Amino acid sequence: MLIEATEPSLKWDYETEIVVVGYGGAGAAAAIEAYDNGAAVLIVEKASVAGGTTAISAGVIAGAGTSVQKERGVSDSPEEMFKYFRATGQGLDDSNMVKTLCDTSAPNIEWLIGMGMEFKYLYVSGAEDYPEYSFITPVKPRGHSTGSGGSFFKVLKNACDKRAINCLYETKLKEIITSLKREVIGIQVESKGNTLHIRAKKAVVLACGGYACNEEMLKQYSFDKGYRAKYTGSVNHTGDSIRAGQMIGADLRCMGQVGVIPAVQRPSQRIARIVHTPGDPSYYRSDGGHYGIIAVNKKGKRFTNESGYYNYVAYDMLLPGNLPNYLIFDEKVRTTGTVDWPPWSGSENRDIKDGTTKKADTIKELAKKIEVNPKILEETVTNYNINAEKGIDPEFGKTRDLTPINTPPFYAFERIVGIHSTFGGLKTNTKAQVIDVNGRVIRRLYAAGETTGGTIGYNYPTAGTAIQNAICFGRIAGRNAGSETPYE
Repeated sequence: MLIEATEPSLKWDYETEIVVVGYGGAGAAAAIEAYDNGAAVLIVEKASVAGGTTAISAGVIAGAGTSVQKERGVSDSPEEMFKYFRATGQGLDDSNMVKTLCDTSAPNIEWLIGMGMEFKYLYVSGAEDYPEYSFITPVKPRGHSTGSGGSFFKVLKNACDKRAINCLYETKLKEIITSLKREVIGIQVESKGNTLHIRAKKAVVLACGGYACNEEMLKQYSFDKGYRAKYTGSVNHTGDSIRAGQMIGADLRCMGQVGVIPAVQRPSQRIARIVHTPGDPSYYRSDGGHYGIIAVNKKGKRFTNESGYYNYVAYDMLLPGNLPNYLIFDEKVRTTGTVDWPPWSGSENRDIKDGTTKKADTIKELAKKIEVNPKILEETVTNYNINAEKGIDPEFGKTRDLTPINTPPFYAFERIVGIHSTFGGLKTNTKAQVIDVNGRVIRRLYAAGETTGGTIGYNYPTAGTAIQNAICFGRIAGRNAGSETPYE
């Protein structure tokens, strides 16, 4: 509901009770909860369409103790999820925020199911079974997949449409407006070339993503990982809400950490993630299905467990000497139905024509095409094949997908490191309130999702963590913002 403003001290172009900045997963969740708590809501979105990173994600949300798990005979609990998440955080996370996320993960998934969301797959999607974590809690499948980010976000968008929640598209946050009492009372935005002032009588919720598409911020905060990687998410994640929050004294948390993932870049500059979602409900990793594939660096040598957790594989890619690197596979892989994760665009010839994928009848010829020492690459493939026939990988401990690479023609494509999300942002508490540099709550300002920092620490725990973070604190922000007493 929009109302013409009458505030005498500042010309307001719009007036409502709750302004939500950003129309992705966190923003939609906040808007729905605020509306359901009786508040008038207006969303402002920088892009021309809704969805954000949620809509272009794999459509996975992490959770423990859910009805989906119980239906599949999986016994899990928020307590076990919490122990694992704290371990991956390595002290950089906020334990209270993590506990809130884990405790509400199941109710949040039930909330989504209640709005019509269907989860097709359940699988182990993190590093739960790695030696450094497997002793902490039993390995449990916590990745709840809808099959795609588009299908996931559609449920949220439909819920907003059902409630007739308005959105101003192509509208970028410029500043947060505060009163003399240091309370947030609105925002200044740039909308289609015009500067507008929007009054929020109850509160503002910041949910417009992180800073992974802001090269300057990556240089400043995450040079070791972020600046050496390419962003695979929304081009609108330029840290607008983080910068705006800083301008009014908001504190930051965990800014140096980013989530990295193997990716491929086409000549068109489009960057695609290389993560395979399982085609069946077996308890498999999110990057499983790498049949008979090896990754080699410029020296022609393997450097990682190719079937490992994508976060770890990307870390290995960032080590000195491992960029650029290439995935090597054969005709068996191309015809096994796993072509949803290499960079096939629907036509093998098109990928070869645009140079994304190299093809050759022999490994020696393939090595020349990717400018790798032919002798070393042949030795690497031969040694891998010998061990694969025995079902072992003495170099990197690969325990599955050990299929020999021996069916010509052979293929290769270059990989880069992509960023799927940033872990740092505005410091918030478990009520989703933004905290200033003096440790005080900034009145009437809330934040959720990738705009915030501290819920994810050093390592990305499991696929679906970012979306759970968005839904969890988006809902909390919406409820608490909606219950604020109107500012007068």
